[in-house]
This record gives sequence, structure tokens and C-alpha cells, in this order.
Amino acid sequence: MRDLRRLIKMIRTRDQKVDVKYALWQKAQQKGRKLKLQRELAKLSAHLQEMFPRFAFKQKVAEEMIVVAGNVHEKFKASCRLIEESSICGLPPSAGRPLTPNAPRFARSNSSSAWSERIFTSCLPN
Repeated sequence: MRDLRRLIKMIRTRDQKVDVKYALWQKAQQKGRKLKLQRELAKLSAHLQEMFPRFAFKQKVAEEMIVVAGNVHEKFKASCRLIEESSICGLPPSAGRPLTPNAPRFARSNSSSAWSERIFTSCLPN
């Protein structure tokens, strides 16, 4: 972990140098000065790029993390839709609070189907 912190610090320092050189390169008016800054920028950029493999980046791990993040995002969106639907049906967002005088009877039930049936029937038009 200490090595990673040191590596990050080195990367930040070199990245700042590249940023400064890039800004100078963009502002340069003279052709000779611009070419010199471009060579220096390329050299600094190459040094920075050489440090990236030291992070032990694995493409497959990153791809799997993207898939997992996508799944979590889909579940989160589904939960948000469920909350919105329960609000539309007149149910409070918190399913833990009693909805009617009969709700404690359903809440005490160990069967989740009784609770889901209660929510479903409360959404039906009278």
C-alpha cells in the first residue's frame, strides 16, 4: 500500500509537469519554441506512460468490474421504479410502516407473499 501511495505521488507530479508543458506549448507563438516544447512534452508524456504498467492494471478485472457495476445500476434503477410505483399507488416509500389497520397482521406474517399481495391489491383500482 505504501508503494502504491508513492507511485500515485510520482504520477501526480509528472502529470502536473506534462500539464504545464502542454499549456506552454499551446501558448507558444514561435515555431522553433513550439517544436522544442512539443519534443519535451512527448518525452514527459512517454515517461508518464511508462509508469502505468507499475499499477499492475488487468484489463479482464476492469471489464468484470464494469459488468458488476452495470448490474448494480440496473438493480438500483429497479428499486427506484418500485418506490415510485408504490408512491403512485398511495403507499408510503417505507414499506416497514403500517399502511392500514390490517397491515400489522401482514407484517407479523413470516410469509413475504402476504405482504406483496397486500401491496399489489392496494394498487388495484376500487
